[in-house]
Amino acid sequence: AIICDRKAYNIDGGTHTPADTWLVRDLNHEEQDIDNIVSISANKFTLGRGFYRIKWAVPVFRTYSTTTKLSQTIDGTTIDIIQGNQVYSKSQGYYAEECCEGQALVKQTAETAEYYIASRASYSYSSSHARGLAGDVSGIYNYYTYVTILKGDL
Repeated sequence: AIICDRKAYNIDGGTHTPADTWLVRDLNHEEQDIDNIVSISANKFTLGRGFYRIKWAVPVFRTYSTTTKLSQTIDGTTIDIIQGNQVYSKSQGYYAEECCEGQALVKQTAETAEYYIASRASYSYSSSHARGLAGDVSGIYNYYTYVTILKGDL
């Protein structure tokens, strides 16, 4: 399955404030789900029992040091599964968009679990493009948070 934060051609990815705070990334679109293994609600995705490889990528712009994480909630208890890589995005006059990535192997034995991707930046950038710059090409969507989910057998 592939799920993502998909926005119109002229919509940026959003702000990243306050600094040093974990912020849940937007998830609002199922790009592909042939086997019907995932559902999305309120920027979180739900998976059933199984063994999964979950990979994600999120852009950041002018946020200095940024990292990501995958978190899981089962029966109201949330745990952090794994932290992704850390990237350094230039600021103060330099314009460089970077991409934070991560991946996890998850053996889920509960009937269902809810997951989310969050990012944390060391610089509070209130501009609407701190979570990614819009391409501004009419008719072409912008993709910001991008999650690929592969399911295997337990």
